[in-house]
Amino acid sequence: MLHGRSLRASLAGGLALGLTLGCGPYLPPGDAAPVPSVTAEPPSGKAPGWLGVELEPATVGVRVIRVVPGSPAQAAGLAKGDVIVRFGSVSVAKPEDVAAEAHAIGAGERASIIVQRHGRDRLLAVVLEERPHDDALLQRAYVGRRAPDFEGLVGVQGSVPKALGAYRGRVVLLEFWADWCTVCRLLVPTLERWHARFAGQGVEILAVTTDPIEVAVRSTLEQRLSYAVAADPRGKTTTAYRAFGLPALYVIDQQGVVRELMVGIDPSKLRDIEGLVEQLLAEPFRGEP
Repeated sequence: MLHGRSLRASLAGGLALGLTLGCGPYLPPGDAAPVPSVTAEPPSGKAPGWLGVELEPATVGVRVIRVVPGSPAQAAGLAKGDVIVRFGSVSVAKPEDVAAEAHAIGAGERASIIVQRHGRDRLLAVVLEERPHDDALLQRAYVGRRAPDFEGLVGVQGSVPKALGAYRGRVVLLEFWADWCTVCRLLVPTLERWHARFAGQGVEILAVTTDPIEVAVRSTLEQRLSYAVAADPRGKTTTAYRAFGLPALYVIDQQGVVRELMVGIDPSKLRDIEGLVEQLLAEPFRGEP
């Protein structure tokens, strides 16, 4: 195990080699995700299947609370509020049942889903896919879409608005970080450079952490951050952006639309993001999307 200077040197070496570095995943305060109990393997030569939904227990079956954009679930017509009572060959009693059955059926395979919608049973057919990497999932869910609003942020340093709309007409670089995340500290010099370069041109940088406020204050002073910092004590905003891998950086345009995101640190992606910020600043503000 590496500690202190050795760890920092190792991480810096990874950046020099063009590697993507990051901390996590982790769950913010109050968030929980069940770990599927997978006992069956997919057919030989098949990758585990993936449906693309978030679920919660229901009186009978499990309720869909979110459908991942571009997922097999969306293509099959599953919608928020549907209750899945049967999936493939199993009667569903808990969210883990769906994950385990998708895993066992395998990517590229067809499966049936029986759901209850508005008091009536419906039969849907789905073709499962291999689960995308986390970055790809976030890209599907956020890029090109309206950025979630802020909720429950507490100002630590600088001007921290209660709502994202306060940044209307400005480019926002929204970073999620934590004091314990060593890789997050490697992103600070780049954010400081961007803050010095773009702050007077209509760019806002806001760093959000779920660390306790006293830890956020100490870390902000220790790292000598010059941009705005907010604490997210209940994890509401962090969860809305699904920033469970750190650092996570979202580029939000003047209309409030997510244009790009990065999880971890990827030197080539950082160059692309800087170019995107320049491009956005050159675009005329069009008002609401």
